[in-house]
Amino acid sequence: PSSVNTSSSPEQANTLKSRAELNALQQQINPHFLYNTLEMINLSLLKTGDVSTSKLVGKLSKIFRYAISSVTETVFLYEEIENTQNYMSIWNTRFPGRYEFIWDVDDSLLNIKILKLIMQPIIENCFFHAFNDVMTNCIIKVRIYTEDNYLVIAISDNGCGIPQDEIK
Repeated sequence: PSSVNTSSSPEQANTLKSRAELNALQQQINPHFLYNTLEMINLSLLKTGDVSTSKLVGKLSKIFRYAISSVTETVFLYEEIENTQNYMSIWNTRFPGRYEFIWDVDDSLLNIKILKLIMQPIIENCFFHAFNDVMTNCIIKVRIYTEDNYLVIAISDNGCGIPQDEIK
C-alpha cells in the first residue's frame, strides 16, 4: 500500500501563502488596469469630439467600476438600478429603437441594501433569450416594490417566453 504525506513544512506553507497573495494582487491589478484604460480611451474620444462613442465607453467604464468597486456583496438599490440602466443603455446604443425599458420603482426603497449585480444577469437573459427573432417593440419592464415586508424586484418582457416542456 502506498501512503500519502499530508504534512507540509513551514517553508511549503509560506510558499503557498506567498503564491496566493501574489495571485490575489494580480487579480486586483488587471481589473484596475482595464478600468483605467477605458477611462483613457474615453478621454481620447472626447478630445477628438466623438461624444456618442465617449458616452458609450463611459457607461461601460461605470459598469466595470461598479463590478470591481468593492468586495462587499450588498449595495444600495439606487446603485444597482444605475448600473442596470447603464447596461441597458449600451444595448439601446447597439440596437437603436429595438428596446423600450419601463421602470416602475417605489422611490422610498432606493436606500435599501440589496445583493450587488442581482438585476443585470436577469436583464441579460431577456436580451439573449426573449427576443431572438424580434427586431422591434422589445419591452423590458422592471418593477420594484414591497409586499408583505419583502422587497420585490419583478423583471418581465414581452418576448417569446419559455416553452412549456422546458418549464416542466
